[in-house]
Amino acid sequence: MSDTNQNPGILIPPVGACHERVRQALQDIVRRLGTSSAPTYSTLVLEDLTANKLVKTNSDKALASADIYDFVDGTTNQINKADDGDGTMTLSAPQDIHAGATAFTVTGLVVNEVDSLPATVVVGKVVRLATDDRLYYGKG
Repeated sequence: MSDTNQNPGILIPPVGACHERVRQALQDIVRRLGTSSAPTYSTLVLEDLTANKLVKTNSDKALASADIYDFVDGTTNQINKADDGDGTMTLSAPQDIHAGATAFTVTGLVVNEVDSLPATVVVGKVVRLATDDRLYYGKG
């Protein structure tokens, strides 16, 4: 679109991109407003959209309503997503992890909090002891 008479605030689609009457109407607006005008709209109401929803473009490149659920993907066995039915969503892990628990299990791994570490555990290192087949982390 290298039309030197193009209004910077109103872009006129190229021939064939829209109905010819739409192009003519836009050209008429530019002609009446002048090529240096930049119209500002205080209110725009799109009747086909749903209030309080996100906006996306559909396969026809038309505006459509959307929920946050439409934009977020889960990851199998890592993050689950659930549509709450009201435009919101819930993210969760496949297994509950209680922050105050003294142990939790993830796919066979048991992590326990202990009062004291075996003498062979060094601060900042993870050690597996053959004597009890457990992993220990020296947090210091």
